[in-house]
Amino acid sequence: MPSRQPGVRTRQAATAACIQAESERTFLLAGADRRIEQIPSSALNADGAICGISVVRAYVLSCMNATLGEPLRAMPADKASGKALWGRAGLSARGAVFIGMFEACRGGAAEAFLSR
Repeated sequence: MPSRQPGVRTRQAATAACIQAESERTFLLAGADRRIEQIPSSALNADGAICGISVVRAYVLSCMNATLGEPLRAMPADKASGKALWGRAGLSARGAVFIGMFEACRGGAAEAFLSR
């Protein structure tokens, strides 16, 4: 009968969780980058044209920075999301919060700086 070292299973589970978290982080950041780049400079309204597309894109990131901290702290780290978002199922609830806040910030930028 093989002997088990105390804590081996815990370390393995922690390592697996870290790998999954890193994969999700990479997915979320790549998705945010892609969606920010998709904000077209050709769709800027008068206010957006004065600011420029890079300022409009920075607005989205600034909004994320200002609003994301508290919702993430309130969400348990191990809770799973029940929906597929940005084409990926199995995201954590924190990942879902990130996507929701990102879309809200992107929508605010669109409303303020893009033609309707």
